[in-house]
Amino acid sequence: MKYGIISDIHANLVAFKTVLEQLELAGVDELISCGDTVGYNADPDECLDIMVNLGISSVMGNHDKALIDPAEERYFNQYGLAAIRWQRSQIKPSNQKFLSELPSRLTIPSSGSGSDFQVAHGSLDPSAPFEYISSPIEALRMSELMIGNLSFIGHSHIAGVFIIDNEGDVNYLRASHGLEVKIEPGYKYIVNVGSVGQPRDRNPQSTYTIYDSDSQIIQIHRVDYDIQEAVKRITEVGLPLFLADRLRIGW
Repeated sequence: MKYGIISDIHANLVAFKTVLEQLELAGVDELISCGDTVGYNADPDECLDIMVNLGISSVMGNHDKALIDPAEERYFNQYGLAAIRWQRSQIKPSNQKFLSELPSRLTIPSSGSGSDFQVAHGSLDPSAPFEYISSPIEALRMSELMIGNLSFIGHSHIAGVFIIDNEGDVNYLRASHGLEVKIEPGYKYIVNVGSVGQPRDRNPQSTYTIYDSDSQIIQIHRVDYDIQEAVKRITEVGLPLFLADRLRIGW
């Protein structure tokens, strides 16, 4: 079974379509999202239409939650706040309902030689689903909540893999320019699949991940997309120019 796993589309329709084309070419069997379809960019309703029409399984991201629950706005900076408030008026009721019904975590049943794996936006901790897993100690703590040896997250917009051994030692592999990892017995893997629509690792290329449960290989890919077209869409709808500028530098 070959899974295409994405995260943090953030209403960047241009990047989203580019990634979907790559995943189709790769012949993935199932699409999964680690959340945050909305936020920051110019095409939230169009991105949600694709999520619904393709039947992409997804968890709820913090921007997804803020769109349907204004109380969550208190956690946002001025740029995220401006975007989510504008987007709230752009999304049709059926897509708002889709967002409101997203779970905070998913467990994907085993396929091939792999075991069940989990999907979350920030963390598997139900009391802190939007915690950032950015350090070895945070990864180690999250690994204790895993039911198997593999989980996929997003949220930080920085692609990479935490590998935890049986002694609790943590190794981190960054995926600024792509990465391939083979799952080995005796280790746990927390894979941050990065961001489709707003990478933050100084590489403006969009990010997507393919997990082959038969070969037990994880591949994090980077791909060019038409950033200028995404920038044009942001400026056309009047969102803050900072949101356009950061796409150019991957930050």
